[in-house]
Amino acid sequence: MTPGARTAAVIEILDLAAHAPADRVIEHYFRKRRYAGSRDRAAIIENVFDVLRRRGDLQWRIKHMTSAAEEKPGPNGRSLVLTDILGREGRDGIEALFGGEGYGPPGLEEDENSFLTKLEASQDDVAPGWARNNYPAWLDEALTDRFGDDLDAEMAALNVRAPLDLRVNTLKATRDEILTQLSDDDIDASLCMYSVTGIRIAEGKFLRKHRIIEKGLAEPQDEGSQIAAALCAVKPGQQVVDLCAGGGGKTLALAAAMENRGQIFACDPDPRRLKALSQRRDRAGVRNVQTRLIDRDNEDTMASVPDHVDCVLIDAPCSGTGISRRDPGISWRLDPDTLQRRIELQDKLLNTAASLVRAAGRLVYVTCSVLRSENEDRVRAFLGQNDNFSIVPVGSISKTRLSTQLPDGSATPMLTPHRTGTDGFFVAVLERQS
Repeated sequence: MTPGARTAAVIEILDLAAHAPADRVIEHYFRKRRYAGSRDRAAIIENVFDVLRRRGDLQWRIKHMTSAAEEKPGPNGRSLVLTDILGREGRDGIEALFGGEGYGPPGLEEDENSFLTKLEASQDDVAPGWARNNYPAWLDEALTDRFGDDLDAEMAALNVRAPLDLRVNTLKATRDEILTQLSDDDIDASLCMYSVTGIRIAEGKFLRKHRIIEKGLAEPQDEGSQIAAALCAVKPGQQVVDLCAGGGGKTLALAAAMENRGQIFACDPDPRRLKALSQRRDRAGVRNVQTRLIDRDNEDTMASVPDHVDCVLIDAPCSGTGISRRDPGISWRLDPDTLQRRIELQDKLLNTAASLVRAAGRLVYVTCSVLRSENEDRVRAFLGQNDNFSIVPVGSISKTRLSTQLPDGSATPMLTPHRTGTDGFFVAVLERQS
């Protein structure tokens, strides 16, 4: 592909990624374009994510220099790329790529030339904090409340490429065995700091087709997710419900911790996710997981989920503001109404889970959000209506379930890339009184 063709692909993917996660869009995009070579794909993907990680600043500059009466250029893929190239390479960079030659993007229109002239004159203008930190302005108050003086550092850490973490499947291998296999293949790997089953791969490696993955010896899983599963503190022989199992990362971690004994009921309203979970389960040699297709609004389907269980895990649908390292566009697809619907669902899931937990059993509430409104506020609201539950401080669990104590000494820790080197995860362990 020519440089222009790569740029045209970046623009097209950015437009599609306005409505869906970029990694999903990219996978679908290249599945239909087998002609793109590995170097082309790598360059396009890197460019897409670079633009997404700068979207706040780029979008602010576009709107800053565009009057309300002007419809073009709006904050779409083309204008984002134009603004990005202008800042990095100037007009010469744009003229080399935008001309329609070699499947490149069409040449500049008159209003785009006018816009770029204005933009050149304002390159030294400093964007507001929310734009520099790459999140929508309406989230500024919530994120400042969460991080305070550490906001810039926390958001900077959330705005860089995430490492690749693996969870060793202890049903099939030990961590030392996996480290040896990786070393034999000249793959630089090290122990995760907190997870006793975690391995971190050096930046830039992609191991989806490696034999340790294909044979179910290990699973890609961020260390934060591994920590959340470990803090469930499940034991062999117990009865467990994963109420929002999704693709099954935490489900499989629980199954390994239970040594294939007892029973896990993995529930989700999406049959495609449960199918993927079943495939991963079989690959991992897991025998104690049953899947349950549920409709959270239909009591008949919920009746298939057992009650009086030892532990219920809620990996709650949320804003995803803690995983922007992996999906830099996620905050830009969020709006206040969507956030409110997530909060209402979280409250509903907590109340549903409470009805399934036996006396002295535990409810573990997890999100990949950094917003208090989805985390501490939800736990506080739940406890206000359920005085037969109380918080179990995570520190008392981590002594036996993690390699080392978490730096956040609170009873309900907030993991972040800046604090723990993980994705942003919130974990609260609640116990039903006997």
